[in-house]
Amino acid sequence: MKIKVFILSFFLWGCSAVANAQSFYEIKWTDDAINYTALIIYYDLNEITVRVKYKTGSGNYKVAEYKCKGEYEKTADGKRHFVYNGTDAKVVYNSNKEDKSGYVADNFIFQNLNDKNEFQDLYAIDDAHLTKTDYKSYYRKATFKKVDPAKEFTLDYLRNYFEKDEVIYKTLVKHYLESKTSNTGSYRISALNNNNTEWNVIMSKGTVYQGQSWKTDRTIPEAWIKEKWALDYEITSVAYGNNDWAIVVSAGSGYTTQSYMHDAAWPATWVNEMWGKDYDITSVAYGDGKWMTVMSKGTTLTQSYKRTAEYPQDWIKEMWDKEYYVTSVAYGNGEWLVVMSKGAGYKGQTYMPPTTTYPEEWIKKKWAEDYDITAVAWGAQGWTVTMSKGLSYSQTYQTSVTYPSSWIQNKWDGVTTTTTTTAANPDNNNSNAKKTTIYLITVADTYDPSIGNSCRNDMTNISNMMYKIKNELGVDLKVVNLAGGDVTKYQVQSKISGLSVSSNDVLLFYYSGHGYNKTPKVSDFPCMALDGEDYLLEDVYTSLKAKSPRLTLVIGDLCNSLPRTRDGTGRSGEIAFKSSMNFEYNKLARLFLQAKGSMISTSSDYNEFSFSLPDGNGEGAFTKSFIASLVKEASVISGSPGDWSNIFTSSYSATLYNTSHIENQNRKYGQHGFNKGYISY
Repeated sequence: MKIKVFILSFFLWGCSAVANAQSFYEIKWTDDAINYTALIIYYDLNEITVRVKYKTGSGNYKVAEYKCKGEYEKTADGKRHFVYNGTDAKVVYNSNKEDKSGYVADNFIFQNLNDKNEFQDLYAIDDAHLTKTDYKSYYRKATFKKVDPAKEFTLDYLRNYFEKDEVIYKTLVKHYLESKTSNTGSYRISALNNNNTEWNVIMSKGTVYQGQSWKTDRTIPEAWIKEKWALDYEITSVAYGNNDWAIVVSAGSGYTTQSYMHDAAWPATWVNEMWGKDYDITSVAYGDGKWMTVMSKGTTLTQSYKRTAEYPQDWIKEMWDKEYYVTSVAYGNGEWLVVMSKGAGYKGQTYMPPTTTYPEEWIKKKWAEDYDITAVAWGAQGWTVTMSKGLSYSQTYQTSVTYPSSWIQNKWDGVTTTTTTTAANPDNNNSNAKKTTIYLITVADTYDPSIGNSCRNDMTNISNMMYKIKNELGVDLKVVNLAGGDVTKYQVQSKISGLSVSSNDVLLFYYSGHGYNKTPKVSDFPCMALDGEDYLLEDVYTSLKAKSPRLTLVIGDLCNSLPRTRDGTGRSGEIAFKSSMNFEYNKLARLFLQAKGSMISTSSDYNEFSFSLPDGNGEGAFTKSFIASLVKEASVISGSPGDWSNIFTSSYSATLYNTSHIENQNRKYGQHGFNKGYISY
């Protein structure tokens, strides 16, 4: 009889070339005529969240939550299983408040794994039954599938598991549901205007907006705006041209409440009243004889505005001296309106006074000086463009007689297009990104018979991750891989010496191989055991810092022991889920485009080995943890803005966990990485 085999390999952590940030799975089972569906949110080995929905026998709808950790088990007869052990369950939603019953956490057992981590059966059992002598009689057959949030997440789906006011609900809506309107990490409309003939739409990569939608209409689309407000979209741009209003709404703006006034007269009294209620002017336009003024809560601005027939250049300069910056510009009824705000977060500003032709060459020049377009308007004297420092955007724009809907959608979807109507900054023209080259030097002891495969995988995985980051940021990446017979001090020094580095570049050196600490000790950091003469990791750090890049990272996955080799562990495998890489541009930009300083890291403490998983043929324990930690830190639903200290702390913690069953040379269990240096942002 042919046994049905289910494949775990599509979510295997251990086999993944790059361990990623988060994924979603469903597991379903039935117990005592009650159907259970668990939504699993997987981040990493120590962070798996489960939400279970079910209806009780009396018809009460309930949702429970608990955490899981995963580990392999091996029976006396040599069979391998994988178990997710649930703990600390609590009911987070109950349709009947009189029902005081709780919930016992579940355990999920993937039985009879083969060498490829293919399993035959999946069972669910709760903790209460697991303690019974005949616990196997309580196993309940379960099924699971991977959930594609882009296709399967809807408001109704998420409301089955989460309350609307929960942070995780809002985060999932913004990063996944709203990506159906415009993909996360892509360009967003950040400004637009019309000169009564052509639309001018500016799109920026690197904004806070997580989703976006727009509508053009002869009148203000009030019902549509209310619908979008209900989905946590807020108005971020308005303009009028060619007899149409264009309204852009965005998710993730940071605005908490919003209101607008559409009136023929400038609403001075209303603006003052709203200022008194902590609202600020966030968008303004004039068209069809009426002002459209949008005010929002959630900002921390102090504002002033000026209305005058001539563009108020002297007033703008006076307000700059008071740390106010131009945040909105419009022209209507024969007057320029300029709104200036204190606390906008800009680090400098410039503008082109009204000119009859769109100032393309001036814009390109200012892009090269780290300015980004923050306001654009057309009035009696022509176009005026305001550009500001401190945003690190990648910008492009389009001018066209008709509203450029296809071009906008392509930018949302990440499609590069060439059109004859575009006079734009090329894609990925973030001036900081444009000037940045990331230099990656990997050194891997691939010839070694005991750890060569592990080192080769480390080199490949680090390189692959950096190519992904390069594509996300639009920077240049230059890679030097030293392996096999090139793992010598001469080759390392030669490659370092040959680097031509500018002050805005990033240097990343990664070593995977044997190492040791000299006797007597000359450095807290180990020595790379190269072919021929060895090389102190800290000496590499000193040499690279002397190149004066903006950011220097030297990372070693090697022993820091009294002379011996990097070992393989006895652990048979690792966790069985893997996740989907989903970088957030802003976090990557903070890590690689804004970070300044230097740091050296090693995978183990003095008198400790570093280990490879599993059995010296997979990946270095630290390298695996480092990649997972970096990808998680820069993921779209990470709560951190992107911080190298978090990456290294998480890397060391995960590495220790994965090696905690092994007694090290210093009689401690596991390996304990550390670093020194300082990185600012």
